[in-house]
Amino acid sequence: MIFRFKKMKGSYIVSEVLMAGNKHSLDGFVPRRPGSADRPERRIGQHTDEIPSRFTKVAKESQPLQPGVINRGELGIARKDIDSSLKGIDIIDEPKKGKDKRGRKKGPISKKKRIIKWTIIAFVVVLLGFAGFMAYKVLNAGGNIFKGSILDILQSQPLKQDANGRSNILILGTSEDDPGHGGAYLTDSMMVMSIDQNKKVVDMFSIPRDLYVQYGMACNSGYQGKINEYFNCVNTDWKSKSAEDERLTKTRQFVGGIFGVDIQYAVHVNNTVIKQAVDAVGGVDVDIQGDGDVPYGVKAGSILDRNFDWRCNYNCYLVKYGPGVHHLDGTHALFLAQARGDTADEANATYC
Repeated sequence: MIFRFKKMKGSYIVSEVLMAGNKHSLDGFVPRRPGSADRPERRIGQHTDEIPSRFTKVAKESQPLQPGVINRGELGIARKDIDSSLKGIDIIDEPKKGKDKRGRKKGPISKKKRIIKWTIIAFVVVLLGFAGFMAYKVLNAGGNIFKGSILDILQSQPLKQDANGRSNILILGTSEDDPGHGGAYLTDSMMVMSIDQNKKVVDMFSIPRDLYVQYGMACNSGYQGKINEYFNCVNTDWKSKSAEDERLTKTRQFVGGIFGVDIQYAVHVNNTVIKQAVDAVGGVDVDIQGDGDVPYGVKAGSILDRNFDWRCNYNCYLVKYGPGVHHLDGTHALFLAQARGDTADEANATYC
């Protein structure tokens, strides 16, 4: 016996019953009964009205089939017959289509929507890559500036202190980044900054660049000379980080030994650092209150210095300020800091 099933609304019902392997029926035709040899032989597929009465009753009773219910009738169908028939059935479920929020079936994505989708994905990938590259550049630049990692500035480790509870920092200024500057490797600017972290007080004093000292080693001027030569005398390699660290360490120890001060830190700055620092805060306001002689008709209290005007062939003034407050950018603040008060004829000159 063979069952054919039909899927309806998530369940399976019997759509057709075929008899096979039964002594009363075989492959769609009815064998002859005993004693009916005079009847012509029936062939497969040939119509006949001579169906046994007990099968006719089953066919009639099996017409109103209910979903998922098998009408046994008088056949006495066994469970093992159903199981054996089900093994030969291949059930193919239709793919389930997605639905939107309103319960409607989703149609296929259009070509335009696919293009928009992949364009957005590509843009996000490029944006993340650019952000990662910029983060790398910032960390790398921070490492070069701070001689370490930029993340070190987030540490809360307190500064080292001397026996008096002060943190002392040696500040050294050079001009090696100023083209054509004579003696650019000399530390013409030398200062010690002392910080009292408990009282929140900062004291500073300058070290004269012409202070005559004993170097303790051979330098350009010999074993003794001006203190501003010592920094470059320690190590003349200005491209190596290890050489820079050696210069800072030995110079702070040398200066500290001369003044009897425990100097824990040293900082090296040049012209570029000063200009960038001033520009980073939007410039500085300088109150000019000169009290020297009036140079060549300049208003009393003014500052005039033409040592830098060779940059414009002396057709301008880089340092000329009257009394009062002046807002300076990094470049002009640097020129003013380097001014020595020298004067010259200002005829036919203009401000820069």
